[in-house]
Amino acid sequence: MQLRMTAKKTTVTEAMYEAMESRLGFLDKYLKEDTTVNATVDIVSPTQKKVDVLFTYNGTLIKAEAIDDGFYSAVDEVVEKVKKQLFKQIDIEKNNKMSKHDFIGNSSNKVEHEKEDGLIIKRKRFNMKPMSEEEAVLQMEMLKHDTFMFFHSSLEAMCLLYKKKHGKYGLIEGVLEE
Repeated sequence: MQLRMTAKKTTVTEAMYEAMESRLGFLDKYLKEDTTVNATVDIVSPTQKKVDVLFTYNGTLIKAEAIDDGFYSAVDEVVEKVKKQLFKQIDIEKNNKMSKHDFIGNSSNKVEHEKEDGLIIKRKRFNMKPMSEEEAVLQMEMLKHDTFMFFHSSLEAMCLLYKKKHGKYGLIEGVLEE
């Protein structure tokens, strides 16, 4: 694991970096050596600090956020959230036995900008892994998005999950013409 720590409205001290690194040290057991864990510290108000942690585990985005009066207590809170999400994802993978059917190469996203005069002015590529509808809902909720595109593991098709106004979800399934 490689920790990359940034700060907004403050600076990262050596003590802050070491505290974050030691509390996230358990991730070394679960993540590949070249996996980058992004941590951000922000001052929300004069009394409140916000800590965000973001990384991918086997192609699944793990994101946690905590706001507390002190930096160290926010770190403790965010680490507990990371553990909960990571272990939940590990359980999902064990139950679905998805490790043999994994599309993921690396976890980088690529954005390409086209010419301004063309019809398509932005193109984004991202790695995907097959997942169930339940996993897609979890991912969409963790990202706090209203839509989520994924490869459906049982349908073997591209799907678009979206949130409806009443809190339920809709699913658009891609089908190839024959």
